[in-house]
Amino acid sequence: MKTMNVVGIDLGSHSIKVVHLENSDVGSKLIGHSTQEIFKGREFNPDGPTSDQVLETLKNALAEAKINPKRTKRLVSSVGGTSTHVKQIKSIPLSPEELNSSLIFEARKHLPLDDEQPILDFQILKGDVGSAEMEVMLVATSRKTFDKHREILQLAGFPVDEATIDIDVLALANSFLLGQKSKVDGLTIMLDLGARTTNIIVLGEESPFFNRTVNVGGLNFTNDVIEKEKVSYVEAEKYKMSHNVFKEDEGQSGMSLTMVKKGCQEQLLEEIKRSLRYYAKENNNSSFKQILVSGGSAKLQGLIDYLNKELNLPTSLFNPMNGIMGGVNDPQLTQAVGLALRRE
Repeated sequence: MKTMNVVGIDLGSHSIKVVHLENSDVGSKLIGHSTQEIFKGREFNPDGPTSDQVLETLKNALAEAKINPKRTKRLVSSVGGTSTHVKQIKSIPLSPEELNSSLIFEARKHLPLDDEQPILDFQILKGDVGSAEMEVMLVATSRKTFDKHREILQLAGFPVDEATIDIDVLALANSFLLGQKSKVDGLTIMLDLGARTTNIIVLGEESPFFNRTVNVGGLNFTNDVIEKEKVSYVEAEKYKMSHNVFKEDEGQSGMSLTMVKKGCQEQLLEEIKRSLRYYAKENNNSSFKQILVSGGSAKLQGLIDYLNKELNLPTSLFNPMNGIMGGVNDPQLTQAVGLALRRE
């Protein structure tokens, strides 16, 4: 039985997640994992962590997961955020060589490429030169984002020339597609709530892949508490994670998040609705069946009930290690798991 040990690394803006899996033809086994908060014991920086802070946190996560970078044979990490774009398109029949030569032209037609030197790639999903049409996945990110990501991995001790750099939303999708045990009818909505952004992904059998990144995340909830109650970042974070911030104010004394319902909470909901309306209109398909929620902010009390009520769809926390031997149930590890599940 052939096995492959794969390390998946999710370099988030709030925490670093590392997952080490042993993959084989019969399934996957968890070897080690770690989640480390970047600002734990540090003063919070609203502009995000420095490269040195990310590197130090990554080294701590690797130590806890007992991963030696120099001995790692297969590393998969990913870039994302608003500088990264993914889109599934239909194309006239082209060979891979022809598609590669026309990649910039095709990408500029379909992706908002503001960077003068974007890094582009593609994958043919369906069809070939003999087909009536082809379906192609286009991906792009900025050179600055890509180089900065590789530099951190290299400084941590990994041989980056042998590493695979994926895209965040594709890793999230893989965690669901590679982990599901049976066919799911209709469309699945994945919501990955990070610290600064939320990835909205729509997946379905024979349905176009869709993703959208919106600038609403857990930090928005924290900032609302800080602004209204004049408390520190640390105090606001503790309150946010220990209270139901989605519960309507009933006139109780003490800290209240009524303003959240009129602020980021409502904004997040509207962005989800807007994305689903767009998908339904563009693809003439609105057979949404379930919502799976992942990411660090997925653990906010009341979130699942709120989404279930407002969107009228079965909503649950996603367990990315369902079916993985020795796995742990932590939605925050979804992206890292999706990376570690890659076989090629």
